[in-house]
Amino acid sequence: MGFFTGNMHHIARIASAVALMLLMGCGGGNNRNVSDELTRNRILWSSRGVSSYRYTLQVMAFLAPSVTGPVRIEVRNGKTVSVQPVDPELKIQEAAFDDYATVEKLFNYLETSRAKKPFSMTMTFAPSDGHPISTFIDSVPELADEETGFTVTDFKPL
Repeated sequence: MGFFTGNMHHIARIASAVALMLLMGCGGGNNRNVSDELTRNRILWSSRGVSSYRYTLQVMAFLAPSVTGPVRIEVRNGKTVSVQPVDPELKIQEAAFDDYATVEKLFNYLETSRAKKPFSMTMTFAPSDGHPISTFIDSVPELADEETGFTVTDFKPL
């Protein structure tokens, strides 16, 4: 009985440590860090003064390719001038990409997502200019297929 009790205490300590790590990684636990990271990178982006650029966007969601891409987005003087599918055979719903159609809109999307306090939210930014590279958002861990996010590749100032 003593062996079993000792192992149960060890298992309980491990379970507590795992639960603490999970809580620290959830949206409520890291919301301030996410906010700080967003602010820091948005300031870096703004300080660079890049207003004309192009990038490839892939939205990650359990939706049709017509609303997830991948698409090439071109921005001139802060305004979206083109949203084109990478695959010319793909028919896209251009309006579905409105929330992602400039770097400023990507930052707004991230801010709005953070404000909803998802279970978890991870982001990466370009170290050189702060533009968002990717995000993954899991709003409700018990649900499958509600996760969302995006990736930005081939970013090029014009």
